[in-house]
Amino acid sequence: MIKKICSIFLIFTLLGQSLIFAQTISDISPKNDTYQSIKFVVKNHYLSVNDSNKFRGNAFLKRSEAATMIYKLDQAIHSNKLSLTKIQIDELTNLSRTFKPFILETEKQKKSTETKLAEFEHNQKVIINDLTIINESLKNQLISMKKEHYDHVLYLSVGIIGAGILGILSGN
Repeated sequence: MIKKICSIFLIFTLLGQSLIFAQTISDISPKNDTYQSIKFVVKNHYLSVNDSNKFRGNAFLKRSEAATMIYKLDQAIHSNKLSLTKIQIDELTNLSRTFKPFILETEKQKKSTETKLAEFEHNQKVIINDLTIINESLKNQLISMKKEHYDHVLYLSVGIIGAGILGILSGN
């Protein structure tokens, strides 16, 4: 039971980070507060570094990487090879504390983005509605102007024809 709880705890603390596999970590200084935690997960093959031996601590965890990590932990649990020492548990605790602010900030940004998206979608619907009303109004005005223009041309034509007829009749 303790093994499963520790495994679940490990998975939770590692979400949001890229997988690391190698021993050397070129982009994190040993003086960094997170170095020992990161070194622990690399040493135990839970995560890996990239080809340049960089941990890329701000990179997001892909679903395929999470699946691989969960599979490895599940295999270790079922083979009874998973046992954590006090030092390893302390490392995991430190790792979870290190990543907690990052996870909280990511959640905060996600909620903010969702709120902005909902507001944007609402504004988009309002604009589409306004444009539809404006388009209908312009269409009606154009029809009215065409009718007025037709009437003016008709009256002008009748006037010209009438003047022509009067000119012919009075010119004889």
